[in-house]
Amino acid sequence: MSVETAATTITSSSSVSDSSVNNPPQVVGAPPSCSFYIKKKRRFCRFRPNNDDKYCSEHIYLLNDPTRRKRIPCPLDSKHTVYEDNLDSHLKKCNKRQRVPPIYHINEINSGSLDEGELCPDKVSVLTASSNHLTSLIQQIDQVYKAHTPEITKEELWHSCMDEEMNNPYYGIQAQRQRRQQASLIGHLEKLNLLKKGYTYVELGAGKGQLSHCLQKAIPDNEDGLYVLVDKSHIRYKHWCHLLKTVNDPW
Repeated sequence: MSVETAATTITSSSSVSDSSVNNPPQVVGAPPSCSFYIKKKRRFCRFRPNNDDKYCSEHIYLLNDPTRRKRIPCPLDSKHTVYEDNLDSHLKKCNKRQRVPPIYHINEINSGSLDEGELCPDKVSVLTASSNHLTSLIQQIDQVYKAHTPEITKEELWHSCMDEEMNNPYYGIQAQRQRRQQASLIGHLEKLNLLKKGYTYVELGAGKGQLSHCLQKAIPDNEDGLYVLVDKSHIRYKHWCHLLKTVNDPW
């Protein structure tokens, strides 16, 4: 459980009559669950109090009630608190506890030394290494790469759906490079005869959803098609609105 941090520091001896707690600025929206106002974020704490309490378990200490269970910062991570009488149990399951490494883990395996437990004496960082040392290292990497990596053929294709994008005078080198990559991907799909109506296209690492938008332009009137955009981060899918204009929204 994370601790909601207030902009104004309030110690355990602070009184609940503090104006920043009892008289926070008026905010628009539903009444908060916890009455603790976070000045820095300009909102109330979103944690739910227990039963009919005024504060959540993280801010209940403001009542200075000695009869209540005491909460203390976690010894492993001070960003969250824990009940003092439940500390031993918490330390066994805290996400910040030191975990047992997997059986395949070997400590200092990348230290540069072949002897167990002994670090490489001449280990240096890139910032402190000399130019000759870096040049020698780069040459070694090139030799190993050429000896063990087969030649990778490059086939960059094009699709007419990207003509308008590439003619945009406001695009810089980075934007043009991304458009060429997308045009080549769509060109390879066309070469493999995969640009057809009714197909489902899954874009992994979709980001803004631009590749799916370009696919939609490459397959116009694809009302039976389905575009699935997947991304780990919280992305706003800026190009998703273009898809919704021409494709039936399955949701």
